[in-house]
Amino acid sequence: MQSPIQYLIIFVFTVSTAYADQYLYLSNPKGKSIDQYSINPKDGSLELLEKFKLTNGVGSLSLSKNKRYIHTYSKSELLTIAVGEKGKLTLKGGANSSIKGSGKSSQGGHFYVQFSYRANKLVVLEMKGYIYTGKQVDLVSTTDHPHDITFSNDGNFVFVPHNWDNRLYQFKFDKNTGKLSPLDPPYISGPNLEKVGYANFRSFAQHPHANVLYCTYEKGGGVASLTYDDKGVKIWQELSSAKEGWSANPSKITMSKDYRFLFMSNRGSKEGSQGSIAVFRLDPKTGKIIKRVGVYANNAQRSREIIVDHSGKFLYCSSNDSTFVFHINKDGSLTFFEELKIGGGSMLVLMR
Repeated sequence: MQSPIQYLIIFVFTVSTAYADQYLYLSNPKGKSIDQYSINPKDGSLELLEKFKLTNGVGSLSLSKNKRYIHTYSKSELLTIAVGEKGKLTLKGGANSSIKGSGKSSQGGHFYVQFSYRANKLVVLEMKGYIYTGKQVDLVSTTDHPHDITFSNDGNFVFVPHNWDNRLYQFKFDKNTGKLSPLDPPYISGPNLEKVGYANFRSFAQHPHANVLYCTYEKGGGVASLTYDDKGVKIWQELSSAKEGWSANPSKITMSKDYRFLFMSNRGSKEGSQGSIAVFRLDPKTGKIIKRVGVYANNAQRSREIIVDHSGKFLYCSSNDSTFVFHINKDGSLTFFEELKIGGGSMLVLMR
C-alpha cells in the first residue's frame, strides 16, 4: 500500500511532466542555423520560435548526457550550445578540431569522441564544462566509413559502426585520460548480404537501462539487436526491415521514450522501392525485439533522420527538403499527418 507521501511524489512528477513544453531542434545547413520549434501537444504540429544562426554553418546535432548542451561542428570547429529556459539556445564556445564529423560527449562532459566518415578516424577531444578546449588527447585510425558512435551505459566502452566494411568496432574508454583501447577482438563483422539479404552496420539506437544496442543494416534492409558486457558486443537478434520481396537502404533508428518501440527509416532502394518506416515492438525491460509491427509508407525523399517526441505520440522524419509528421498509434503503427516544407536535417527533441 502506497503512503500519502508516495502519492504526492507521483502526482507532482505527473503534473510537472504533463505541463513541460517540448521543443524540436532541426539542423538547417542551407540556412546556417539550428531552427527551434515548439511541438503542439495535441497533434504534433510545429511552430517556429527561433533560427539560431551560426556564421560558419551547422552539422549534425549531438546531445550531452545531461541534456543541457548541444554539440555540432561548424566548418572546422566543434561548438557547444547551451539549452536554457523555454529551450532558448546560447553559444558557449568551441575550438578547431583536426577532423570534421559528429560524435558523443562522455559522462560528465570531460571528453568528446568524434568520428570522421571521410578520414576513417576517431579523435578524443578534451572538454571543460562541456566545451572543447582545443586539446586532442587521442587519435585512432580504423577502416572505411565510421557512421555513428555511442558509449555504453556505464561510459566504459565506445562502439563505432563502419558501413563500408560491415564492421562494428569496440573500444575500452579510460574516463580519466580519454584514451581508447581496442578490445579483443577489435571489431565484430555483420552478416553476409547474399545469405540473409541485409548487411553493413550503420546507425545506433540504445536502450538506456539494459546493455542492448540496436543497429541498422544499410544494405538490403535489416536491424540487429546487440548485447554487450566487459568482453565486448555480440549480435543477439537480426530482422528484416523491408517488405517481403523489397529491398531498402536503412539510415537512422530511434526508440520511443517508454522503450516499447523501435522506429527506423528505410530509404527507397536504387531499384525503385518506396521509402518506408519500419516499426518493431520491444520488451521494455530486456530490450529484446518481440516482433515487427509493420512497414509504413514514407514519401520523404532519401529520408535519413528520424526521432520520436517524449509523449510517444509523434514521429518526425526528414528528407532534404521537408520534415514529415506521423502519429503513433497505441500498437506502434503509424498514421501520416502532414508534410512540413521546412527543410530536413539532424533533429533533437527536448523538454523544458
